[in-house]
Amino acid sequence: MVTGKIVRKAKDYGEDYYMRCKQKGIDYAFYGNWQKQYTKMVIFVSGVYKVELKDKVLLDVGSACGANLRGFKETKIFSKIKGIDVSKYLVNLGNEVNNFDNGELVVDDCVSLSSIPDESVTMVHCSQLFEHISESDCNETIQAFERVLTKGGIGFITLNAIKKGQTTKDVTDQDPTHITVLSEDQWRKKFKKFDIKKDIYKVLSKAKFYPGDDGKNFYQHYIDDWSVFVFTKP
Repeated sequence: MVTGKIVRKAKDYGEDYYMRCKQKGIDYAFYGNWQKQYTKMVIFVSGVYKVELKDKVLLDVGSACGANLRGFKETKIFSKIKGIDVSKYLVNLGNEVNNFDNGELVVDDCVSLSSIPDESVTMVHCSQLFEHISESDCNETIQAFERVLTKGGIGFITLNAIKKGQTTKDVTDQDPTHITVLSEDQWRKKFKKFDIKKDIYKVLSKAKFYPGDDGKNFYQHYIDDWSVFVFTKP
């Protein structure tokens, strides 16, 4: 089920959006070493915080075409993976190119997570979603995460926040669909119901997973652009 207000937003993320991003070098349907390394890094982080993922359930929120979802699936760690996205176009394309099993990548919205039962998920992964939705929808999505996560479950969130020395314009200029732009401290407050892992950047700086062949890990590549929030549910 997709709620009315999210359906209206979904029109912004159809074929035109996909093609614009692809022309800029961001192909949401592409799958390769980047996604393989990234998903292994996320699983590594969960191990650092003593969250057991073997034979557990993963939920990827804002999956687009499911490139990261495919990476998680290919690790063969989880008993079940599920990805949701509000865009029917991106979901259909993702199912076509990634050959997901029925029900693994579906249309749903982050605000309700209507297809996800309570306390049924051990890991919620969400990359570059929150800045694309309204602040009120962000708040409801965080509540939905709290609902679907098991006790002790983990969340791994990446987004574009205002970093020291930056302005709101610096973030919105990256993508005109960035509509909720907050500082890292403001985002941390939104996750206050969870146990926030304050040393996540230290963990990531030492993680030996590499998006390219230049010897730089993900932290070195993206620390100036990404903000990362990792938390567990008490």
